[in-house]
Amino acid sequence: MNAAERLSKNTPLLKVSDLCEMLSLSRSKVYTLIREDKLKSFTIDGARRIHQRDLDEFLEKHRTAATT
Repeated sequence: MNAAERLSKNTPLLKVSDLCEMLSLSRSKVYTLIREDKLKSFTIDGARRIHQRDLDEFLEKHRTAATT
C-alpha cells in the first residue's frame, strides 16, 4: 500500500464542493472561512482539499462556542 492509499483510507480528503453540500454553505463562504484561517486546508497542484479531521475540529470549535 503506497502513501496515497494509506492517506485516503485513514484520512478522507474533502473538496470545497463536498463541504458546501455537507454544511449547506456557499462556495464563497467556504473560501472565506479558509481565507480567514478558520478552516484549515491545503492545495495539491492547485486543487484545494480539507482533511476530515480539520473539518471535525472546525465543527467542534463552533459547537463549543455556540453552547458557551
